[in-house]
Amino acid sequence: MKCIGHALQTYFLTRDRNVQFVSARSKLTVYEGPPIQLKTKSTSDYTVRKHTSIAHARHFLQSQPDMLDVFERLHKKDDAADAYLECLYLFKKSQKLSSALAEFNICPYASWPISTKCTDCGNTQNE
Repeated sequence: MKCIGHALQTYFLTRDRNVQFVSARSKLTVYEGPPIQLKTKSTSDYTVRKHTSIAHARHFLQSQPDMLDVFERLHKKDDAADAYLECLYLFKKSQKLSSALAEFNICPYASWPISTKCTDCGNTQNE
């Protein structure tokens, strides 16, 4: 998997795109609600994490019944849940960063390697 990840990283970096690696453990830090009872009797850490990520994804998708229905029909719910939770983690992380930078009146897009326009201050940042 690391070889595929590095191949994808190289592909996007050669096209001037920003790439971030995300630890697989971070996906379980997004959920901040009450404890969820798992329906597994396994004590294997892998199995528990797999069932936990599915339960967390279901929790977040409760407000979107159509997407929850699509999720429930998937054969590989664990992989879809992992990808969904990692995206939520990155979004949450970027929101925290944006909030922290805003406190110091710093444009959060200033360090991006591609041309973007800040929605807060209107500045355009180029390479």
